[in-house]
Amino acid sequence: MAGRLQVRPEQKQIEAEAKELEKIRREMAKLYEARKKYNEKKVENEDVLKEFECLGEGSVVYKLVGPVLAKQDVKEAKQTVEKRVAYITKELTRIDKTMEEFEKQAKTKQEKMVAIYQKLQQEGFRRNRPGPPI
Repeated sequence: MAGRLQVRPEQKQIEAEAKELEKIRREMAKLYEARKKYNEKKVENEDVLKEFECLGEGSVVYKLVGPVLAKQDVKEAKQTVEKRVAYITKELTRIDKTMEEFEKQAKTKQEKMVAIYQKLQQEGFRRNRPGPPI
């Protein structure tokens, strides 16, 4: 087994950090997609609220319940949409905080990897440098 390359602990550590970094990036991509969907829903619901403002006295609002349109009180419908917007806003805030945490973790992993690479390069430079003359 003399021809077999020996894997250094630092190389294993770099591989482990790279795997964890990739996992973090996948999670961030999922959060980005969720954030995008919530933003779309928020815009739609805010548009509905604007429509409620345009309604006059005696306006009728219908709610789709399965295949049936059912009459709904305007005030109740507006409150439902306002609650939905509040919920979506909270979810967006939660996603933003989680994304910030993942970004910090990713930065830490990258910094660790750079430090290990630099250490390996310095050790390689020391080994390849000629010694003092004898």
